[in-house]
Amino acid sequence: MKIGIFGGCNTTRLTPVLEEELKVLASLINTEQHLVVYGGGKKGVMSIVPKYFHERGGRVISINTKEANNGLDECYGENFLYDTLQERQRRLIENSELVICLPGGIGTISELFDVMAMNNNKIRNVKILLYNFEGFFNHMIEQIKLLGKNTDEYLIVTNEVNDLMERLKELIKIE
Repeated sequence: MKIGIFGGCNTTRLTPVLEEELKVLASLINTEQHLVVYGGGKKGVMSIVPKYFHERGGRVISINTKEANNGLDECYGENFLYDTLQERQRRLIENSELVICLPGGIGTISELFDVMAMNNNKIRNVKILLYNFEGFFNHMIEQIKLLGKNTDEYLIVTNEVNDLMERLKELIKIE
C-alpha cells in the first residue's frame, strides 16, 4: 500500500515528543509490503516518518517542486520533481492509497481538503488518519463537522498516538 504523509515542513514546530511518536509510527510500517509517499525535503514534521522508514530499508517516494527543491536533491528515497505546486500536490495525492495527516501549515491543509473533496465527489476513496497532536486540528475538526458531509466514512481523527497506531494497524493489516 502507498501511504501518503502530509505534514508541515517549516511552519510547525517539531517537538521531541512528536518526533519520538512518529519514529515509533514509522517502525510499524512493513518495509516489504508498503511504501511511503511524501512532499520532499529533510526537515519538519512531514520528514520524520519517511526518514525512519527509509533507514529501515523501506521504499520512499519524494514528490516536490523544482523550485522548492532548489537543485539540492535533499530527500529520502526516489525524488520526483514537478514544475508547479498544483502538479506536486496532484501527484502526491494520486500516489497515496492511505493518508496520514500530521500537524502542518497551509500546504498540509490544502492537501487534506483536496483528498476530502475527491472523496466527497467519489473521485477517490482514500482513508485519512488525522493526527490531532495536542489539539492542533481542534478548530478545523469542528468546522468539518458543520459541513454535513459523510466525512466519517473516510476521515479518522485520532488524538493520541496509541490510537493512531491502532487505527493504522487496522487499515494496513498489521498483526
